[in-house]
Amino acid sequence: MDGGLVAVFIILVIFIGIISIIGVTSWHKQELEKIRARKQGEGSTVQMSDELRAELRALKEQVLALRDTTTKFDLSFDAILDGVEERLKRVEERQLSQSYQTTDDAQKLTAGR
Repeated sequence: MDGGLVAVFIILVIFIGIISIIGVTSWHKQELEKIRARKQGEGSTVQMSDELRAELRALKEQVLALRDTTTKFDLSFDAILDGVEERLKRVEERQLSQSYQTTDDAQKLTAGR
């Protein structure tokens, strides 16, 4: 190999190595910043804990009240739906029995002729 090619090759390897080191260092710094940000976020929630806890309790009570209300509405809706189904069933039975009577009457009339 030519001495010039070896020199270019060595310079490229050194350049690629430096870029790799810079990339790894940059990634490491970003990860450390993320960890620090998480720790600071946890610290701030501890500082607000009394106010935050009161707000969370209020929200939990509201959610429980909403859950209770929706359960009552659901049960009420189910009861109404059951009632409607029963009424529909009775109407269908009446219609069916009337149609059978009409059919029987028509058969009697045609049989009597």
